[in-house]
Amino acid sequence: YLNSGLITEDGFYSDNIINDDEVSGSPINTQAGSNPNDFDEDGIPNATDPDPYNPDTDGDGLADGQDPAPVDPTVGQTATPIPTPPVDTKKVGELKVGDFYTNVRNLGRGATQWATHTESRPGDQIAFIIYAELTNTSDYVTYEAIITDRLQSTHLEYSGSATVEINHSLPQTLAGDSWMNGYTIKVPAGQTKIVEIRFTATAELDQPNQVVVDTNFAWVDTDSNNDRKTDVAFVTIDSYPLTN
Repeated sequence: YLNSGLITEDGFYSDNIINDDEVSGSPINTQAGSNPNDFDEDGIPNATDPDPYNPDTDGDGLADGQDPAPVDPTVGQTATPIPTPPVDTKKVGELKVGDFYTNVRNLGRGATQWATHTESRPGDQIAFIIYAELTNTSDYVTYEAIITDRLQSTHLEYSGSATVEINHSLPQTLAGDSWMNGYTIKVPAGQTKIVEIRFTATAELDQPNQVVVDTNFAWVDTDSNNDRKTDVAFVTIDSYPLTN
């Protein structure tokens, strides 16, 4: 029996042979070790070990010697790490105002170029433009911009309507003058919108031998920050007689 393992070298009978099918449910090595006082080498002496031949008695993945409750699989079990939630890399961004201006040109004198100032005579038709470049840097938020206009109408008679073009599209009519109190443009996430508002006014000066300067004042606000941009265009109206 010595060679069969039933008799130990010191002459004592032993049947402490563990088959693979006797222990299951734990990833810890269940083969008997070489320490005669701790067969399963789990850190607990055989005399007090709940199962001297199983280093993980309750199968919770923690060796009995490190397990505060070696026979209770709900205590001391190896916890599954809680996955870290993915970091949201989307940007809130903002609505940035690039170029913004109001310009003027005298159609009565055949002007073709926009400028910050023009000279006119009573009865001349004056054209105005408000230009805004709006870029939304957000990945998912739609922002708004509001364009407001103040035409000094003492000597400039507004024609009664305007047109607006978005990204050089076909002009759309803005009837009346209510748009001057705030024209709203929505800019979806990641997009840029070029806004052009055009209208005309007639220069009027009842008194002869006068020179007056009227203005068109425009500004734009966005709902993503407090960065207001403003601009002004000037019209000089001269009623002095023309001299050769």
